[in-house]
Amino acid sequence: MPWLLLSLVLWCATVPVLAEELAVQASVDHSQIALDGTIRLGITIMGTQQVEAPALTIDGFSVRYLGPSTSISVVNGAVSSSVTHMYVLLPQREGRFTIGPIEVRAVGKVLHTQPITVSVARTAGTPIASGDTQVEAARPIRLQIAVDKSKAYVNERIPARVQLLVGQRGVRGIEMPSLKGDGFLVKPFGQPTQSDVVINGESWTLLEFDTEIVPIRAGALTLGPATLDCQVVVRRAPARRRAGWSQDPFDRFFGQDSPFDEFFGIGSLEPVTVTAEPVTVEVKPLPEEGKPADFAGAVGQFSLDVKAVPTQVAVGEPVTLTMTISGTGNFDTVTPPVASCDPKQFKVYEPKLQQAPGGDQRADRKVFEQVLIPLQEQVTQVPELRFSYFDPAAGRYVTVRQGPMPITVTPAARQEPMRVVEQAPAASGAAAPIAEPLGQDILFIKERLGPRRVERPRWYADGLWLWCQLSPLLLLGLGVWWRRRQQLLENNPAAMRASGAMSRALGQLEAARRLSERGQSREFCEEISRTLQRYVRDRFNLSSGALTRVELERDLRPLGVPDDLLRDLLEVFERCEAARFAPSSSSSSQEMAQTLAMTDSVLRRLD
Repeated sequence: MPWLLLSLVLWCATVPVLAEELAVQASVDHSQIALDGTIRLGITIMGTQQVEAPALTIDGFSVRYLGPSTSISVVNGAVSSSVTHMYVLLPQREGRFTIGPIEVRAVGKVLHTQPITVSVARTAGTPIASGDTQVEAARPIRLQIAVDKSKAYVNERIPARVQLLVGQRGVRGIEMPSLKGDGFLVKPFGQPTQSDVVINGESWTLLEFDTEIVPIRAGALTLGPATLDCQVVVRRAPARRRAGWSQDPFDRFFGQDSPFDEFFGIGSLEPVTVTAEPVTVEVKPLPEEGKPADFAGAVGQFSLDVKAVPTQVAVGEPVTLTMTISGTGNFDTVTPPVASCDPKQFKVYEPKLQQAPGGDQRADRKVFEQVLIPLQEQVTQVPELRFSYFDPAAGRYVTVRQGPMPITVTPAARQEPMRVVEQAPAASGAAAPIAEPLGQDILFIKERLGPRRVERPRWYADGLWLWCQLSPLLLLGLGVWWRRRQQLLENNPAAMRASGAMSRALGQLEAARRLSERGQSREFCEEISRTLQRYVRDRFNLSSGALTRVELERDLRPLGVPDDLLRDLLEVFERCEAARFAPSSSSSSQEMAQTLAMTDSVLRRLD
């Protein structure tokens, strides 16, 4: 135990205690509200938590204090703390009002918040009413395009961002933005970064999607518009809030904006497409004055590093140049450096781009490899290499050089000339030459193929044997799939109803066809009507009972049934209803055949 206490004391002694700078900030969740709405005001004091809640009196509002919220964090040994006092403001009349500056006393100092202007109107737009609820007007989310430079050169890389500002409303299903740029190359977006910002006294959540744009022609080019699809949580408030001040104690405490509404999900997800206004970028062409002869279009700020390995070779042996171009700029236009090699001294191969492991090329460098082969032993150096680019910050062309690099070239190793050995004719009386056995590396040429042997297929390669081995596994897999399917259907009555809906409907259609052949038009129409109603109830898991035309349209339209398909379904339904309830009418064989074909088409399209 003493060792534990000693460790804690030593750890606390190593943590630097820094005096935080005191700061205060005020923010509101809405700057424009209706007369029957509320505003949440937060006063955040950074640097300490020992601050009492300021007593507020704000013209045009009734103020209710909710309570404090504290925060503490340790980053790289630096401890920071803050406290936020929350208030609810209830407007008393219409007009424009200024909140603050609010005086806050903390640690013997007097601080003031920035003033915030809010507007109170009689209504916050036109509400969408439905029954006894209405949709609250949510503060709109905003999308905007931000570029680091509004003036640039052709082929210059420009960092850009698409920024999504979200208020206090929940947002779900945020997709990647789409950015149009006529005359620009737009790089793919990265993963968004999130932060909290305060704009004109309002708290926003900022999501930034970073990208890069490259103008490919000169002139006043338009970047945008940008669009982004998402879903906004629209809270639905009970109708009692439209009638005036509620008697519910929770509403009185929370300013008629109870968090229990959000907890119990009184709201809906509404799909929203947010659009950002386009921005204009002035693009200048690259100047012709001072352009180097070896300039290939690179724009940015670069450096060149070259290494030659090995530095001691023989004639005909390769020297590998590793050329690294690093810096910032548009690397898509970076080409290999140029070496002025005498073709009598070097055989030069085309440079190749060195691929990084995994195929991902670094954004701040390119590495090229080039092979040079000395052809003469008089070569003493690798010639100078040059790389030219345009610097947009300086507005001029720059040429960087490396070399020449000394190397040592030795003569090529002498090869033994090929000798042809012939045997001289034997002189008369001379001894016969001794036969020299052939080496083991000499293969004789076979003059005959030899006896043929027919290879028979192995028993395990026979198709019947393989099928016998695999069939139990296939049957087992089929049985497992069927069992799993039955379990899923048992646990999901809606899926069970929908799974057999089409087969049952086709059986009923066959019965209707037989009725039409016998000329029983009334019974035919009743069978078609029963077929449609039963199929629709089973396919879309609707309650049992007869369905009217109005109920069909009301239930199927929200399920996403196309308008043309719904129109054909209702037309068949109306034909059958007219024949059923008009005793004097009868359908001809041709009309029943048309109705039968139309019903079959509707059912198959619904399935």
